[in-house]
This record gives sequence, C-alpha cells and structure tokens, in this order.
Amino acid sequence: MLRGIPVLPSDLGGLPEAKMDTGYIFPVRLIRKYLASLDEHLLPFGDLPDQDVRLWCSEINGFIRDSQLYREVPRRLGISPTDFSAEWIRIDLKRH
Repeated sequence: MLRGIPVLPSDLGGLPEAKMDTGYIFPVRLIRKYLASLDEHLLPFGDLPDQDVRLWCSEINGFIRDSQLYREVPRRLGISPTDFSAEWIRIDLKRH
C-alpha cells in the first residue's frame, strides 16, 4: 500500500490491523492438524484444509478491470503505513 498497490490480505495475524479498516480482508481456514511425514527441513507437512478462493478471485478481477478502484483503495488510508508505525512507537514509549 505504501507504493500505491492495493493489498488483499487474509484475516490472520496482524494483517487486518495493518490494513487499518480499509476493507478487503479475506477469510482463510487454518491448518488444524499435521501429517506424520516431514519435509526437507524436518518440519511436518500440514493437512491443508480446502479454501474458498472465489471471493479472492472476484476481488482481484475487480481490481484488474477497474483502474479507479485500484488507485482508490491505497488512498483510503489517509496516512502512510510508516505514519501508522511511528504512531504505535510513540504510544508504546508513553507506556514505559
């Protein structure tokens, strides 16, 4: 978003907060169990749940077809992500 490119993240971790209520957050089903086999790094393979990607595909196609929407979504922030980070640093410093 900092470079003016729309970001379409999942609803996991801190990604929704980083979007700062600008919309376009998509649900993802978590890995709930792992297989007994290991990969080359000795990490277990996840038993990947099916994901419904239709909504993601629909929104990506919307951005491809609508250049105004493509430019508008990053502008919805009103401030840059670096401003957001700087504000959180100030808040954290005030607490300590």
